Amino acid sequence: MQEGDWKAKVSEDIGADDTAWHKKLEKYPSLKKIGELGQDAKFSHDGREERCLEFVKSHANIAEMRGNPTMVQQAIDEFSSQQEMLINLGPDKNRLMAEMITKENPVVFVEFGGHVGYSAILIADSMRKQRPHKAVKVWSLEFEPRFTKISTELIALAGLQDVVTVVAGPASDSIEKLKAEGQIDHIDFLFIDHVEELFLPDLKIAVDELQLLKPGAVVVADNGLVPAPVYRDICYFTEFRPLDGVSDIANAIFFLGLDEEQPSLFVSKQCVDYATEVTSFPVYSFDEMKSRLEAFAARVQTGTLGLEGASYIPEDLSRRVRTSIGDLSLKDTQVLAEIKAIKSENEVALIRKASALTDIAMATIRDALADGKQHTERELALIADRAMLTGGAERTGYDSMVQAGPRSAFNLARPTDRLLQPGDLVITDIGARYRGYVADGGRGFTYGKVSPDKVAIVKAAAAAVEAGLAAARPGITASSLNATIQQALVKSGYEQYSTEARGHGTGHGTGMDPEEAQPWIGPGNETILRENMVFTLKATITVPGVGGLRTERIVRLTARACEPLDEFPMELYW
Repeated sequence: MQEGDWKAKVSEDIGADDTAWHKKLEKYPSLKKIGELGQDAKFSHDGREERCLEFVKSHANIAEMRGNPTMVQQAIDEFSSQQEMLINLGPDKNRLMAEMITKENPVVFVEFGGHVGYSAILIADSMRKQRPHKAVKVWSLEFEPRFTKISTELIALAGLQDVVTVVAGPASDSIEKLKAEGQIDHIDFLFIDHVEELFLPDLKIAVDELQLLKPGAVVVADNGLVPAPVYRDICYFTEFRPLDGVSDIANAIFFLGLDEEQPSLFVSKQCVDYATEVTSFPVYSFDEMKSRLEAFAARVQTGTLGLEGASYIPEDLSRRVRTSIGDLSLKDTQVLAEIKAIKSENEVALIRKASALTDIAMATIRDALADGKQHTERELALIADRAMLTGGAERTGYDSMVQAGPRSAFNLARPTDRLLQPGDLVITDIGARYRGYVADGGRGFTYGKVSPDKVAIVKAAAAAVEAGLAAARPGITASSLNATIQQALVKSGYEQYSTEARGHGTGHGTGMDPEEAQPWIGPGNETILRENMVFTLKATITVPGVGGLRTERIVRLTARACEPLDEFPMELYW
């Protein structure tokens, strides 16, 4: 194979542009081996896993690696990028997975397919940081016995052997045995990353036969994050948004070809009638997608198709698209995300109305607490929901969150029957959906007479967001705005208790969904902020055993500064 041939083959996903290619090759020299070998290239089971272990064990920084999960992962990444490519999550997907762990806060995590332990190290480290004083458990089920030996050794090197248990054998057999032995009675988060043909059969065993996944559990398959964000871009063109499900009813693909007179929407054949009713252009079933894409590819013959939302498309749909476009290349793009980031006056008005409904919900919670009666977290969440719906919301933007006392230090937990007690710190995350647009409103408050340390948390979070409000304006980068809020949190002394202070990001776009891809207000995002972008600015502080809150304000960039779209105060003492 000539260099030009393997260069085109390996760099297909980055557009094969010379500058981009050379930058990619400089970062990942191991790609060259794959290209040189062509069809004979291997990605596993050729001894590279053992060579990776030896590389890590003989690394110059081996002493510092002991008990340091991040350094162990970095060493594995170094081997994968410089020596031989490994089929791991890698640094980019690492961030996505860590964010999901932070959001979902699982206690019991199971992965089907452990390979050399890379993902187990990331997951266990993230879970332990989320719950430093609580027992968390990761079960890594790996078919290949020699891989389990490698992963066990690397996990121990990272100091996570008390959190992770590696089990050898088929995932279906292992999960059945763990359930029978009473070692697992439920799964909070299931990560499926083994053989694609076994994804659905093994998932069905866990869900249907063993009933280990209850409502609220999370399932993620590598190359296909399945929850509702699939619709973030679809709904920009059509009102089609079916209820979530585990079959293809939960999916849709919007297609706009260069030579097409109209766009097309592909959906499950079970949803064609509904989608047709709410869509102004042709709707087809997924069964018809292959022939229509093949016909398009035959007409245009060469070129590139942009794929928006690549992080969320299920692998099965992605594969069906790739195998139907002939010689066309498929390239990830954020063109639509960038278009959606800048809102029209009508969109701003709808978000403003959703924000006002969210403010009403917070006022209703305040008034309810003034009646002198005891209220549970769940009651207050329902009171907020009713207030938004009564005020005209089509529904809530997401499940309303109310967490009180020590539970307020949990990140994104569901409300319970715990009664609010005087002295509690309470976190709320509530948002209304109005005519297709959403408000994402995080607030916290003290309840009754509280200790000074809880008042200090409220003040520090509000001050950090205020610093962001003062700095926000068109022309600066998203990363520089993030740095302003991040530095304010660090200076407040709460760095170890704030994910934003540690680089998670201090805001995100909002509009048709609570979280949109752009602008992400976070480190490394050099997107230039522009007038009429709408996003949130937020500061989260969670002190285990004490409590916490998230203070979040929705803003629109004006010509020279920013305008808050929600009006409820950020410092609340009730």
